[in-house]
Amino acid sequence: YADAEGAYRKALEENAMSDIAMYNLAASLIRQSGTADPNSGNNPMAEAQQLLQGLTQSSRDMQIVENAFYNLGNMAFNQQQYEQAINMYKGALRKNPDNDKARENLRLAQLKRQEQQNQDQNQDKKDQDQNQDQQQNQQNQDQQQNQDQNFAVCRNFLLLWNKSGAKIGEGVIFSGYDRQTKEKTAAKAQGC
Repeated sequence: YADAEGAYRKALEENAMSDIAMYNLAASLIRQSGTADPNSGNNPMAEAQQLLQGLTQSSRDMQIVENAFYNLGNMAFNQQQYEQAINMYKGALRKNPDNDKARENLRLAQLKRQEQQNQDQNQDKKDQDQNQDQQQNQQNQDQQQNQDQNFAVCRNFLLLWNKSGAKIGEGVIFSGYDRQTKEKTAAKAQGC
């Protein structure tokens, strides 16, 4: 394929507007790059993608445009960019509604997109459930801490109450307290 690349580059030097030479150069670059990421720096896939996109916009040869869309769909599919793949396969089918390979790949890309969306939804649900669990755990901890604090207050209150001469369970003997203090003390004792 490297020899083919050289030949197509030479053909483009002689006729820079040759759609066939551009398409064939893109195809040879795709064959040489395998499954490499076209977004990385000096990758032949990036150049192939650029050539094919240019052909989809400028070529007057409908078969070349159809094939360019189809190959762009395959590239997007291999990168798991299913929405983009779907759009490219649709472009190929607009140019040739009888392209069974494009139709089959379109359906496959739609299924993969649905799987991907389902996985995203499941992950979102899992994250939401985890957040709710964390919030519930925090509320439980806060509630336990409040109960512990209330127990400590009650314990201290009962100890003070017991030191005042009252026995637990007998009630409080008030001497010299005003009515409001009695009510507050009784309310605290009932809460404990």
